[in-house]
Amino acid sequence: MNKDKLKGIAIGSIATLFIGTVTLYAQPVTRNIAVTFNNIRVAINGQVQTLENEPFIYNGRTYLPVADISRALGHTVTWEASTNTVHLTSGGGDGSSSPNYPAHNQSTPGQSSTNQPNRTGGTVMPTNIVPRSPSHAGAPTNPAISATQAVRMVVDHLNAQGITATFRYMYLEREGNQWKWNIEFSGDNEFYVWLNSGRITRGD
Repeated sequence: MNKDKLKGIAIGSIATLFIGTVTLYAQPVTRNIAVTFNNIRVAINGQVQTLENEPFIYNGRTYLPVADISRALGHTVTWEASTNTVHLTSGGGDGSSSPNYPAHNQSTPGQSSTNQPNRTGGTVMPTNIVPRSPSHAGAPTNPAISATQAVRMVVDHLNAQGITATFRYMYLEREGNQWKWNIEFSGDNEFYVWLNSGRITRGD
């Protein structure tokens, strides 16, 4: 890839990239745009990554999903709704480490994480993810973190810990005024993925 092409690469979230222009304190503006999907692959240190969201080209620039790329690099990604800010917490920056997700009673959603040495487990991504009915009424019908994205986060975490487990079930659950995915894998591997921050914590 030449230098001019590299200058055109920008990281953006597929889900929220073009909701509005990036202007401080401005009201969101919805626009219809034409983008090109061309089976763009992303390689980090020569290793092709599997992304949940497909990169695309718009006005000659290549846009990549910020959450997918950041996690592939070992970073923590959180969303601050009050200021429309995506926070990336560095985890080494070379893809060689994975976030360390603490137990639920030891963390606060949105808190930065530390890193652990990279390990490889045998947990595989399930092919058919059908969430159970939410445990509380009023659950979001289009959550900020989809069921597939939440399970992928847990699968990556288990493999980073060298754990082999099988997906069992998941459902949306409310704790206080916050919603989270409750995801259960075999071997008592239960995790919460918080919708408001993208934080993952171990279940009680």
